[in-house]
Amino acid sequence: MVDVYFLGEQAFKIKGKDAQVLVNPSRKSSDLGADIVLFSRKEHVPWAKGEKPFVIAGPGEYEIGGINVVGSPLIVENGEERTFESTVYQLLVDGVSFAYLGEVLGKLSQRQIEVLGNIDILICEVEKNPKAAVEIVAQLEPAIVLPIHNGEADSKGIGEFLKQIGSSEATEKKLSISKDKLPEETQVKLLEVTRG
Repeated sequence: MVDVYFLGEQAFKIKGKDAQVLVNPSRKSSDLGADIVLFSRKEHVPWAKGEKPFVIAGPGEYEIGGINVVGSPLIVENGEERTFESTVYQLLVDGVSFAYLGEVLGKLSQRQIEVLGNIDILICEVEKNPKAAVEIVAQLEPAIVLPIHNGEADSKGIGEFLKQIGSSEATEKKLSISKDKLPEETQVKLLEVTRG
């Protein structure tokens, strides 16, 4: 069973059988104990890299404590200009595949979709551009969507996203899931902000 907690802002904790991952933790959530810490932007890293936890702040492929992590550069193309914006992560935790897209605010390119592959659980920003988030969900067709939100279920961005995708605003403390329990059709799970 994999447990997922929303720690607020852009931070999530993913707890597998043998290891724990923190994604984009703030200083407030950095003491929660983790084997792996992921940052989608290098400037977000609040402490120096060390052996414990294993910190990843950019593209690459890793296997730590039975968890596979692939970081891919998010390249934004504007005419002929290509800019490295951040890192998107794909994780495999106890057989469940995750994609953490952070602040991706537009449709994914075909190449990005191919790199991410089949995704069971999608974690993405929905507040700033609900329409783009709905398009990304349609592109990736995950079993479960975990929105990054501002902690207020009645905010305009999350409300618009849930309306467009056809989901309720009911919140849950955490998501507990295993590969064999994934829904056949995409479901949105709105997690409460917790200390994990």
